[in-house]
Amino acid sequence: ERDAISNSLSAASPSRSARAKASHTEIIWMPSIILLQILAAWPVPSAPSNRDYRPGFTAAMMLKDLRLAQETAARVQAATPLGAEAAQLYQLFVAAGHEGLDFSAIIKMIRGERDR
Repeated sequence: ERDAISNSLSAASPSRSARAKASHTEIIWMPSIILLQILAAWPVPSAPSNRDYRPGFTAAMMLKDLRLAQETAARVQAATPLGAEAAQLYQLFVAAGHEGLDFSAIIKMIRGERDR
């Protein structure tokens, strides 16, 4: 499967150098924990993580939107396994009483951090 994706990336952009193609493929297959660590280290003063996850777009709103997306996908018989997984994670997060936090606060649950 990885070779198939790599080959389709190569076919889609034949003018790119081999190094650029390899770099793009590495980004796609970067383990999510590494990506999360990179993003967590990126200082963005206005980010919810720097404001104790005060809401901009709440976890409850994200769950509502994910549910709507899953309903729409089901109506057109589209498989959306990552969307379904995200909806399940947000359902757990909201059920734990975090519906009023910014949707990005789910990272705390994914990291296994305890509530303070």
